[in-house]
Amino acid sequence: LPPIYFYWLTNHLLPKLQHVLGVESVEEFYVSHIAEHLKLSTDSTAKLLSIGAGDAALEVQIASELCRRGLNNFRLECLELSPILIARAKQN
Repeated sequence: LPPIYFYWLTNHLLPKLQHVLGVESVEEFYVSHIAEHLKLSTDSTAKLLSIGAGDAALEVQIASELCRRGLNNFRLECLELSPILIARAKQN
């Protein structure tokens, strides 16, 4: 990614995430809310759906972090229309 991405991320976006949502990253936003749901869920396997998942890199990070926290009572499905992004997702 170009340097301007990281400039905006560190100087503008991350401080707002921290101030408004109390999280350090986009991943943590999703992980914290999904983890809370999974801890309260009575389902043996909660079903999660990501619409427009792209290459599913974010979803892989989220699932990995949930498993690292000992939460594995979920199934995460990713939907994407782009054949190019689907091919990339299969590599993840």
